[in-house]
Amino acid sequence: MIGTTIAYMVFQQPTEVNTAEIDTDFSIFLGESIYINGYGIKITFVDVLADSRCPSDVICFWEGTVSLEINIRYNNQNLGNFILNSSNLHKASFIGYYVKYKELEPYPISTEIISKPSYHATFSVHEYGPD
Repeated sequence: MIGTTIAYMVFQQPTEVNTAEIDTDFSIFLGESIYINGYGIKITFVDVLADSRCPSDVICFWEGTVSLEINIRYNNQNLGNFILNSSNLHKASFIGYYVKYKELEPYPISTEIISKPSYHATFSVHEYGPD
């Protein structure tokens, strides 16, 4: 008996690609990625490392902080993960560009626990220019 090998090709549906423009705010959920049109930049929202913001229904002496982790790819090269927090002015710099963290939603309420999948953050990507 002669064996026959049959190869099957599986075609996957293309997944939706999130894109944004440079110098424009965009919002992505935790775990999502976005591509900056025409720049070879891909930003992935990796994790919320800390969220100590004062709940909206509480009076606090300190407003709290947020610490986020993102991954940056540039021209298909993984530049690694970056932490955005107040100590670096919520900025991650790389190869003539920077990513700026603007806002994290939902905002905390003292009586509710925020599940990680519900987090979405607003960022923007900018080119460094001459001063």
